[in-house]
Amino acid sequence: MLNRLLAPAAGMLIVAIGSLSIACGGGGPSGPSYPDVTALADALGDAGIDCIDFTSEAEESEIDLGFGNYIDTEGRCTIEGEDVTLYTFKDSGAQKNWTGLGATFGCAFTSGFGLSSFPFIEGNLWAITDMTETTADKIAEGFGGTSEVIECD
Repeated sequence: MLNRLLAPAAGMLIVAIGSLSIACGGGGPSGPSYPDVTALADALGDAGIDCIDFTSEAEESEIDLGFGNYIDTEGRCTIEGEDVTLYTFKDSGAQKNWTGLGATFGCAFTSGFGLSSFPFIEGNLWAITDMTETTADKIAEGFGGTSEVIECD
């Protein structure tokens, strides 16, 4: 819905952020990476975090909405009763660009619902979004990655 409306503007912003990322370089989060969201979901399960009703084909895929330059694979499942989205990224530059874009559009989106922040978990070439901070912390503690909260002004 909102993603479809923001896709054209996002494309322009992605080019700008991509140029900055290439110029600035740098690495991403450490730890294991996964070849796709299926492997990420399996690894979550191996760590005792059930990814229930996993699907690697999202209904409104961000890949289909123009973010395919950054997101390699995308999937959804339910963790701790919350419907979360799993992502893997092509490389660390793509992950940085997606994170920056997520902060910009995530704040615009969440403010429409009266929220002032949103949590996510970031790992090495993967991320998990669309959950409460409590669930993010629980997943990061039991599985790995860094639980982060983007505060919107």
